[in-house]
Amino acid sequence: MPCRKEGLMVEYSVIVPIFNEEAYVKEFLLNIERQTLGKEKFEVILIDGLSTDRTREEIEKITDQLTFELILIENRRRIIPAALNIGCRNARGHMIIRLDVHSNFKETYLEQLITTFHLHADCCNVGGRTIATGYNTMSNHIAFTLNTPFGIGGAKFRYSLEMAEVDSVFPGIFRKQELDAAGGWNEDWVINEDAELNYRLKQHTGKLIKLIPDDGIQIEYYPRSTIQAFARQFFRYGIWRNKTNVRHPDSMRISHLIPPAFAVAIMGVLPLIFVNLYLVTFPLLLLTVYVGMIRKAVGKKVPEGLAFTKLLVVFLVLHLSWGAGTLKGYVISGVPMKGIAQVFIRNFEKMFKVIQRA
Repeated sequence: MPCRKEGLMVEYSVIVPIFNEEAYVKEFLLNIERQTLGKEKFEVILIDGLSTDRTREEIEKITDQLTFELILIENRRRIIPAALNIGCRNARGHMIIRLDVHSNFKETYLEQLITTFHLHADCCNVGGRTIATGYNTMSNHIAFTLNTPFGIGGAKFRYSLEMAEVDSVFPGIFRKQELDAAGGWNEDWVINEDAELNYRLKQHTGKLIKLIPDDGIQIEYYPRSTIQAFARQFFRYGIWRNKTNVRHPDSMRISHLIPPAFAVAIMGVLPLIFVNLYLVTFPLLLLTVYVGMIRKAVGKKVPEGLAFTKLLVVFLVLHLSWGAGTLKGYVISGVPMKGIAQVFIRNFEKMFKVIQRA
């Protein structure tokens, strides 16, 4: 297994959580090998959550082809934030670059990301767009929904073409000193751990997080390939995003209120069908409005090969799963009343300023 080479003075540490990645890890490591950044400048730390497939065998197959330093460490807790903290504790670089095996990026990615970070000294994290890229029929439809504002709301790092201050980017680059001082990743957050960290990092450093829409630091990642896995993903996301909003009320955005409101509306009108068949008008009206909004938002942008009816299903699953997960999160972690109040105050202030300028 790969191990540390003593005496090397690396500047950057790339940390990568892995678990059962036999289908992806080989190409990921070869992509790292193709990077233009000098191999003596960085190390790659793979943190394995005790994989049960042939992940380690796939790594062994190409170890001799790799000229950068590769370290493999076990993660017995088997959760992503624990893996990231293990990687950070074992890192020798003064900068930490977080990467994901389920991703693809240009040969200049590491070099340009580091250069970009140096140019933005007022930032504690920067990143490019994160673009979902499908690889079969269903994942192509899922990818399309994730790359649209209507599908994913305020997550600008997924679709925006303009440089902007944002709440979070993925995967990210950090100064190790700042990351350590902020406490690293919170291991109580199994999901939404990056957003939770980025909020604390901004608060601790007083710096910004910026989206830099440069193609050179753009990440392509592979989304879920089945509608069931996609639904589970966003149901769990809803639960954990709510936990973040409860812990950090100021991190809440109006886009976090829309999916649970939609889920409540759907669940509220569907039982009317069983009360009186004529009341079917209400759920049909709601769905008609929803379909109309989708058609207006993305209708002209649907690429060839994608079916609009399938996209409707994927959008519906995305928003209902997210919303239902948030509602369950209300039961588990509580309703983020402070966050909701702050959302309404911020939006009222924005509306008042617009009226004043009119």
